[in-house]
Amino acid sequence: MLAVAEIKPLYRKNVEQAKLLGELNDWRASFRENIACARAIDAALRDGFDGMHLRPGIAEDIVGQYGMDRVAWVLAATLHEKEHDGRFSQQNKAWGESQRITWDRHSCEYCCYAHSVLVNDMINDFRMLQEAQAQIPDTMKIRIFQINRDRDQDRLKYRNFDNRGGRPVDAAIYDRVFTGEIEGKSLEDVYRIFNTEGHRLHRGHSLSVSDVVELCDPVEDHEAGFYYCDSVGFEKVDFDPELAQVPEKLCRVLVLEPHRRPYESELVDELSALQKAVGGHIEFTYPFDDNAIICGNEDAKLEGLEGNRRVYGSVYAGNLFLVGDDGEGGLMSLTDEQIRTYSDMFAQPEDISQDEVEADTGFVLYGF
Repeated sequence: MLAVAEIKPLYRKNVEQAKLLGELNDWRASFRENIACARAIDAALRDGFDGMHLRPGIAEDIVGQYGMDRVAWVLAATLHEKEHDGRFSQQNKAWGESQRITWDRHSCEYCCYAHSVLVNDMINDFRMLQEAQAQIPDTMKIRIFQINRDRDQDRLKYRNFDNRGGRPVDAAIYDRVFTGEIEGKSLEDVYRIFNTEGHRLHRGHSLSVSDVVELCDPVEDHEAGFYYCDSVGFEKVDFDPELAQVPEKLCRVLVLEPHRRPYESELVDELSALQKAVGGHIEFTYPFDDNAIICGNEDAKLEGLEGNRRVYGSVYAGNLFLVGDDGEGGLMSLTDEQIRTYSDMFAQPEDISQDEVEADTGFVLYGF
């Protein structure tokens, strides 16, 4: 079983600033975690070096334990402390300066003690992770609401905004049918995906007039808020999402897709919905030490689906989601802590070759 460490928040101010702000306890907790991170790096480099080569994946492992921000902080502090060490490349030294850490007299205590050549190699790998993360496509966090005909006494479903007779948009007649992140930059992208292309986690019909889209963050030409889908474009409206209804057995899940950061979504604990989410027969695995499980496509590797994540030595392919096991044969929502922990653990998308995916199937297919 893979033990899951909670990713603790990084405190970015120095000790003097923490004293002035009355946040010394936060600084101490982060300081201790910085030291733990540095010692974990030292141990991983020591154990992962065979005298000739450094084991691949050390940077990813440490990021999974301590998060991108803290690892960057500790490595940058090490470069600052060893600024005159010629075994660190000029490119890495410049990177360290760009991290803008708040240095104080205690920062040297969480510097890495491992051989500088090995630390330099790890910084190279870590910078590649950062660069790959920066190249991840733009995403939008959204929710979609659609009118439920059973509660639509005034027959407002599919009406243009101007044909509503001046009525306010009543969220109580709506169902929430999607929560998640999509690749896109505008409301037009939302319409294209949910009206013409479809989405495997969408529980409603194709996006249509009278549907309401919530932009959780600002996007091109639109601020965060609620938008009524009109016959042409979208109209910003007042909308209370707490009044909208959701189905029973709705579970809060964390979605893992190849080449993308994880995102939170929702799934109904029904076989058809689970199969739609993974694109085939479902398979549950239990690699963690809590009740979180991974659900994927049972035939993902045989179907040649893309590699997604490496988990404790195993390669997972195709679309995945993490959900809770209720211990009674059903599924349950992940907790806030689990969402944070696993989001940090799987924050960095991985490049996994098809050869590696096929090698992990346990057998080889020969054609005749």
